[in-house]
Amino acid sequence: MRRASGLPRIARTPFRAGHILWTDDEVHTPIAGEDRSLGGNLLGYEPHGPTMPLLADLLDRDMFLDLKRLVVRRSEFKCEACGRTNFQRPFDRWEYDKRSKIRTLRRLLCLCKQCHIASLRKFDRPLHPLDPRDAQMRRGRDITYEQLQVYAAEQQRTIEGLAKIKWRSDISILTQRAFAKLPAPNDRLIVNYPDPPVAPPADRIAVRFGARSLNSGYRRFTCLQPDAPAMAEAKRLWPLLKEYTADEISAITGIKLYRLHHVLGSRQVAAYYPDAPKGRLISNYREPDPEADKRAMAKAKKLWPRIDKYLTLEIVEITGINLTRLYNVLGPRRVAAAKLSGGMNGKVIKQRRPKNGVGREPAGRTKT
Repeated sequence: MRRASGLPRIARTPFRAGHILWTDDEVHTPIAGEDRSLGGNLLGYEPHGPTMPLLADLLDRDMFLDLKRLVVRRSEFKCEACGRTNFQRPFDRWEYDKRSKIRTLRRLLCLCKQCHIASLRKFDRPLHPLDPRDAQMRRGRDITYEQLQVYAAEQQRTIEGLAKIKWRSDISILTQRAFAKLPAPNDRLIVNYPDPPVAPPADRIAVRFGARSLNSGYRRFTCLQPDAPAMAEAKRLWPLLKEYTADEISAITGIKLYRLHHVLGSRQVAAYYPDAPKGRLISNYREPDPEADKRAMAKAKKLWPRIDKYLTLEIVEITGINLTRLYNVLGPRRVAAAKLSGGMNGKVIKQRRPKNGVGREPAGRTKT
C-alpha cells in the first residue's frame, strides 16, 4: 500500500513505556540514603565496565525512564555540572567497599550529553588538547591540560584496580521511589526493601504510551487517572475553538495545559467534523455535492492533457478540485498529453510556459 503522496508507508511498531506522573512533593523530597554531595558538581571519570555496570543496564527500560523523569525534573532540566539544558540524562555515582566487595548506589544526578560522554571515558586512547571530550572534562573540573593528564593517570590506576573485583551492586535506595517493579535480587544485585514497603499509588502508575498511529508525527498516550470526569469535560470543550481558549479549559477542569495537549492532541484536529475529509476545518467545510464534483472532474479530465493551453493552477481554479487529487486521479500531465498527441496523428503538443505578465517573457529570458 502506498500513501497519497506516492511515498511508501513506514511500518510502525507498538511502543509502550512506563510513565509516572511525579508530584512536586515526590520530586523535591530527598531520597532516603542518597548523598547529594557525593562528588560535588564536578565532572569525573566514573568507573564502569563488565563488573561495574551502569544503572541503565541494571534496570528495565520502564523503570529507568521513570527515574529519568524524576532526576531531570529535580534538576529543573539543567545539567548539574555545566548548566546546559539540552539532552539531559540521569547519571549514577557509587560508593565502593573493597572489603565486602559491594558497591552502593549513593547519588543520582542529571548530566547533559557532552558531560555524560566525557565521564565515561575509556583509557584505550591518549588524551589530546583538541579532543572535545577532554575539553569538556577540563571545563567541568576547571583545570589545565597538564592537570588533566595527572588526574587521568590517577583515575586510570584506580579504575583498573576496581575492575579486577567482582562487585555486587546495592540499589536499595531506589525502593523509596520504586513505582515500577525492580529486578529480583541475585548474586550480583542487592535490593533491600523497607518495612513496610513503599507501595505505588495504583491510580498514577496506569499511565502508558499507546501504539503510535500510522503516519502520525507524535505518540499519544491514554490516561487512567482519578480525574477522569475532568478529562471527559475537557474532551467535550476541546473542539470548541470559538467559545473557549486552551487556558480557559485548563482553568475550568484543573488539568495542566501540557497534559491536555498530550492526551487530547491538537485542537484543530479535534475541531474536524467526524465525516469531513482530512485537511478541511470546520470553517471551510461544506457538504460535498456528488453531481457537481462529478461534473468538475469530467471537465478537469478534458482540460488535463491540454498543456499547450492551460496551466495546472488554472485548471485548479476552473474546476475547484485540489491539486493533489487531480494528480492522484489523472496522473502526470505529460503522459496524458502524449496519449492525446498519439490520437492526433502524432502531432506533438508543446507545453505552455507561465509568463510574469501580459506580453512579457519569464524573468531571466530575453527575446531573440
